[in-house]
Amino acid sequence: DVNIDKEELKYDVMVYNSLLGGSANYKLFQNVREKASLAYTAGSSYIRAKSNIFIKCGIDIPNYEKAMEIIRKQLEDMKNGYFTDEDIEDAKKGIISSIKSIDDEQDTEITYFFGQELGESKTSLEQYMEKVQKVSKEDTKKYGQIMGTGMLIMGISFIPTAILLRIFENENLWYLVVGGIVVGLIFMIYGQIKYNKGIL
Repeated sequence: DVNIDKEELKYDVMVYNSLLGGSANYKLFQNVREKASLAYTAGSSYIRAKSNIFIKCGIDIPNYEKAMEIIRKQLEDMKNGYFTDEDIEDAKKGIISSIKSIDDEQDTEITYFFGQELGESKTSLEQYMEKVQKVSKEDTKKYGQIMGTGMLIMGISFIPTAILLRIFENENLWYLVVGGIVVGLIFMIYGQIKYNKGIL
């Protein structure tokens, strides 16, 4: 979930998603697929209407943990700002190029403005492109820091639980995982409230 309380900051999330996995040139595809050869496809999608970023990788089940490790590393890199101003500019160019194509066909243009009505947001295509163009590296990094911390806490909670389960064989230890997920979600909800609008 990436809910944020300022409309303008949704454009930061768009650029963040593009850098993370919005195209074949960025982190998820390059690291999970190209370098590690763990997936036929790997990427992420920002569903603005639902305020979610979905990470998707087509992997074999035995490669799950290895793929998750690489995915967590990409989230950590985004949190730490391991991307360049040139990466930001390239991501913005890609987004703006897709915006320019909206009015090429009637159905995509109707879908765009219908979505505007449903979301009670009136943004012209020109305003849309201007807002994307204003996004900076620092804007994207701030969002990544909050969301990356939440994901890291959730992921790490599985490690001590797995070790302790092997030692003590006590199913109640799964409460550690639940606790880690809850703490991680608190971080992520904070990021949502700070950077987006609403929970749904």
